Amino acid sequence: MSFNVNHLTLDRDQSAVLSDVDLSIGPGELVGLLGPNGVGKSSLLAAMAGELAWVTGTVQIDGLNLAQLSALEQAQKRAVVTQQATLNFDLLVKDVLSMGAYPFPQVNQEQIDQWSTRALSLVDLSSLQACVYTKLSGGEQQRVQLARALVQCFAIEHHNGVAYLLLDEPLANLDPRHQVQFMQVLEQLVCSAQIGVLIVVHDLNVAARHCHRLVLLNEGRVIANGLPRDVLTPVALKQAFGLDWTVIAHPKDVNRVLVVN
Repeated sequence: MSFNVNHLTLDRDQSAVLSDVDLSIGPGELVGLLGPNGVGKSSLLAAMAGELAWVTGTVQIDGLNLAQLSALEQAQKRAVVTQQATLNFDLLVKDVLSMGAYPFPQVNQEQIDQWSTRALSLVDLSSLQACVYTKLSGGEQQRVQLARALVQCFAIEHHNGVAYLLLDEPLANLDPRHQVQFMQVLEQLVCSAQIGVLIVVHDLNVAARHCHRLVLLNEGRVIANGLPRDVLTPVALKQAFGLDWTVIAHPKDVNRVLVVN
């Protein structure tokens, strides 16, 4: 059981955005996708979400070709939160969360309520369940979208056993406390449930501290893939970002590193 990208090439306007990209996510794994702006991170997630067609290569989810699955069948296997995930309708927060269960019309309201309560607790929004979504701050709306995706993952896990979660810069509108809190939530989920997560993140130290494995993209290609200490090296960081960074052992975890400018 895994979510695999094999030799993926993707073009836009006759220019290569991704070239021969390999990537995998397994259940119980938190994978961070890193790289400078414009190197194809969002395009890779969009391809894995079934939103962008690719030129060559394959995307498979639990052995099934993504291109051969309907939108509903894809939604029954993976949840997605994009950078611009928002709504313009005056729905209550609890109604937004219920959308996560839409791919499973056979689910009853009691089960949806249980998943919603759990998801809101995980993102620290339990008190806002009856609030109007459009009245919330940008950071709160982002956390509601994260909770909605968690409801979908719980529903997928309940019916299929394994769920995958694709997150495109979900920390962008969150304050430092909620950034750390959400990464801790992801760590808990992948350890206690059959969920695999791929998250695009720009903070190298957040990625190094919380992710099990990192994938570093540059100019549409994977230039490093492995444990944080093996990916976040001065040589790889220089190649990707063009900056000289010092990498030191984390003072509280010998298996982690800190990147210092």
